[in-house]
Parts: sequence; structure tokens; C-alpha cells
Amino acid sequence: QRQNQEVRDIHARHGLDHNRIDELALLIEHFEIRIPLIGAFSCGKSSLLNALLGENLLATAVTPETAVPAELRYGHERSFAGCLPDGRRLPLSETDLRENRLNPLLPGGWVDAQLPSPALSERQQLVLVDLPGWDSGVAAHERVIDDYAVRSLAYGVVVGVEDGALRDSLRRALLELAIAQMPIVLIISKADKRPPEDVLAVVERLRAEMAALMGREPLAVAIT
Repeated sequence: QRQNQEVRDIHARHGLDHNRIDELALLIEHFEIRIPLIGAFSCGKSSLLNALLGENLLATAVTPETAVPAELRYGHERSFAGCLPDGRRLPLSETDLRENRLNPLLPGGWVDAQLPSPALSERQQLVLVDLPGWDSGVAAHERVIDDYAVRSLAYGVVVGVEDGALRDSLRRALLELAIAQMPIVLIISKADKRPPEDVLAVVERLRAEMAALMGREPLAVAIT
């Protein structure tokens, strides 16, 4: 963004085509760092995001089959919309999101939530994506990988400390993300359910599992 005018001046000085600069300027203006969160059903993803936002915005009692991805980004004013794959946007209320009344967005739709959250205001280009609980037999999960891997900087993998290991469905997802060379942030949730030494043991076990699966350790680990 800082160099945009300088680049335009160089193009003008040398008579170069500026159409590509115009295209890039739009991308730069709306640049986003997208981080989808995946995890087994009931691993605590939605509760974690609610805690980050400081409110109970996302429904936590949602079955994998009816869950719709929710993209959470900073906005000066609070707004919600349902987005369909064909580009249409549907009016959506905060209550619809809280109570998971999102069937009109199935299949393939998602929620766009813009929030004046203090946590998001510090990172205004960050988009956190709450994805359906990752369990076997849900076709939407293939779409999650296909749609988001090409548009994301990293994935957050949420594992409840009581699980202690990766479920088979999550292992398959990580193998696909390894092919895409996707960086992974490991997030241990519900750490208050186990003594600190048990939590650290789970972290080391998961580090080793993920390194064996993906050929490298997680980019970072967070204990929540």
C-alpha cells in the first residue's frame, strides 16, 4: 500500500501498462489473512471463538451435518449476511447465527459476520473461519479443504485435551493439508480439564503425530 504511488509513477514514466497495477491495488486494499479453524465435533472451536470475541455469538450445540462456515472479520459496524456460492447475499440476523437458523445457506453457503470486536480491531486484516466439526461422513468437509486451502495463510487445528490424540477424520484432513503445504497452528482447548503436566504431555504427543503425518511440526502451539 505504501509503495503503490511510487509504482504508478514508474509505470507512467516508462509508458507501461497500468491495468495490472489497478487490479493489484484492489487486492491490496482488501487484503485478508484467513485462518480457518478445524477440529473434531465438540472440540471447543466455537466456544474458543466466542471467548475471543467476548460474547456468545456462535452456536455451540450444532450437529456436523447442519453446520455452516462462519467468517469472522473486523467491521466498524456490526453486520451479518448469508453468502451463497452464486454470489447472492441473504439477509441474516444475529439471532439466526446464535441459534443456527442457517438452513437456507445449505449446501455450500457461509456466513459473513463483521464485528467491532476489540480482539479483531487489533488485527483488522485477520479473518477467522469457524468450520463444521470434522467428523467422518460429512461431504461438506471436502469443500472446506477445496475452498479454503487456496485462500488461507494457515489452518488452526483445535484438539480437546481430553482427546489426547488426533482422530482418524482429522488425520485425513491433515494429510490433505500437507499436500497443499499448509502451515498449521495447533490449539489445545479445554486445558483446565487436566493437570498442567498432562497437558504438556498431550502437546508433545500431538507435535510428534503431526510431524509424522505432515513432515513438519506445527508452526505454533497455543494452550487455551
